[in-house]
Amino acid sequence: MGIVRVMVRAQIATTTPHTRVTPPMKKTQPSGAPKTLWSLRRGEHCAIAGYDDLLAEAYKVRLMEFGFYPGETVSCLQSPGFGAPKVYRVNNTIYSLDDEIADHILVESTGL
Repeated sequence: MGIVRVMVRAQIATTTPHTRVTPPMKKTQPSGAPKTLWSLRRGEHCAIAGYDDLLAEAYKVRLMEFGFYPGETVSCLQSPGFGAPKVYRVNNTIYSLDDEIADHILVESTGL
């Protein structure tokens, strides 16, 4: 709680009296946009559909070496707040991925 207060005070201190401080907006996906691994909540399962074009090839290869290949089932074990990395299970192994990577992994519902 103390960290949040410090951050809010820093924002207020850098604004003029006539400026309104607004919190950053959450990233939302348009309804037609493909679902990503980062959008999973705790306890949800999905199948990896692929990767978007913005993810570098080296990251795609490394993720596939870890077991994040298309068709594989992934479950979200932990989804902490404040943008902290989420914890996923794939191939009976647990990984932690932050939004910079997980937001580029496209998923589809498995119905589990």
